[in-house]
Amino acid sequence: MIAVGDNLRFAMIFGISIIFTASVVCRGLMFSKKTEGLEKVWVIIKSWWVIALIFGLALLTGPTGVYSLFLALSILTAWEYLKVSSVQRKQLVFVFVVLSTLAQYFALVTHEKELFFVLVPIMGIWVLPAAILSCRQVSEIPVVFSVTLGLMLTSYYLSHIPALLYFNTKMWTSMDQAMMAVLFLFMLTELNDVFQFLSGKMFGRRKPFPHISPNKTEAGFIGGFCATSLVGGLIAQSWFGLSIGHAVLLGGLISITGMCGDLFFSAVKRNIGIKDFSDVLPGHGGVIDRLDSLILTAPIFFHMMNYLKS
Repeated sequence: MIAVGDNLRFAMIFGISIIFTASVVCRGLMFSKKTEGLEKVWVIIKSWWVIALIFGLALLTGPTGVYSLFLALSILTAWEYLKVSSVQRKQLVFVFVVLSTLAQYFALVTHEKELFFVLVPIMGIWVLPAAILSCRQVSEIPVVFSVTLGLMLTSYYLSHIPALLYFNTKMWTSMDQAMMAVLFLFMLTELNDVFQFLSGKMFGRRKPFPHISPNKTEAGFIGGFCATSLVGGLIAQSWFGLSIGHAVLLGGLISITGMCGDLFFSAVKRNIGIKDFSDVLPGHGGVIDRLDSLILTAPIFFHMMNYLKS
């Protein structure tokens, strides 16, 4: 295991403390019987304990643990997305997706940065022909293109998280700081969702995207953006040595791209006619339902840090 630095240790303890506090408050309200409908909240909190345990263990085992976790998640999210699509011969397409995903993760462990970045068109070359071969009619080709885009998003974009550890020459002063970056990205993306939810509940009135996500409000987006920019700016300035302007910009970009990821996958589910991609996580739905924001915040965080630090 890696030596966990003070900042990383504090951040992990802080995250666990939040979940522990939520657990105590929820159980207390349930025992007092003053608030109804908390059973679903308790199921969600229990799922968060599982998520925190898996993610924490990955961090503690260093780059190998993070690499293994997100390789598994990249393949699992691709299968979830493909499973609910209308593409025929899903197994054939999935084989090509797995091969492409293994190729990009191979580029990570071999530190082939150029190969890693050209794998987006390479994935298109691999996956698109396989998907088109699955079509029974020419009219299905638009569906194939949209599904292929979703597969590339779910598998390729997530690989930017372990890329923070393997392509860290210019970005970080130590592996400990690189691990902090992974934790920062994960925590700030999830906090952005929380800030949006709280702002929407307290001040939300107008719904800008009722046809995509009827529960989202303008106040939620604005509150989430402001809070995430502020919190992210303060933390990024301290942890990564960024200027206050760059740190706030980074927090704001994470907030905006997180919102876009949430809306994108909500639109996909509404188009397909499903509530969740799967039921693997009680109270949360599928893995994509939990990582929808992170899928888009991961590449923007990687490229912004690479730019700002270089």
